[in-house]
Amino acid sequence: MRLHELPTVDADPDGIAFAINDRGQAVGASGNCGPFNAIEQNNLTPLHAVVANGNAIDLGNLGGDGRFVGINATGLNDDGQVVGTSDTTGDARFHGFLWQQGHIADLGTLTGDSYSSAIAIGNNGLVLGVSISASFSPRAVLWRNGTATDLNTLISQDSALYLESACSINDKGEIIGFAALKSNPSESHAYLAKPVAGDGDAH
Repeated sequence: MRLHELPTVDADPDGIAFAINDRGQAVGASGNCGPFNAIEQNNLTPLHAVVANGNAIDLGNLGGDGRFVGINATGLNDDGQVVGTSDTTGDARFHGFLWQQGHIADLGTLTGDSYSSAIAIGNNGLVLGVSISASFSPRAVLWRNGTATDLNTLISQDSALYLESACSINDKGEIIGFAALKSNPSESHAYLAKPVAGDGDAH
């Protein structure tokens, strides 16, 4: 295999890549070395969301400067649509975003929530992630054409699992992510959600 170092933007000294599509485009973030983030498993303070295919392109932000949760890109599809998370104006909150054709759009949150993060996007344009309350309680979320839906409303209410995040989707519409056991919320589980007849395009 031939190794290539990916560029950063604005002379940032450090960078990280999270995903790559079939066109060879990679997405991630550039910024400065910071304290270890146990969730992301890295030491980067992400100041810019980046897509790279030879040159690094700064995707912009939702008004923040990256000093709260940060600004990063975590997923893309083969059409070059990119999703990620950005601090908002004043670094008071963070929201998931969708970037396409040079424009970044705030995906918002589920009703009543304060924060969100977009993690992945399928080739069908469906965006997956998490919506988070002011007390940092998470719900798995799916965005379709900019409209957010709680994934817990799309599964059987008899399920033993409460879906906390949605992390990836394939071309069949199958979704994976993390969940908590309803009877013991401190117990975490991985899940696979498959579309069934009647789901339509929402999966």
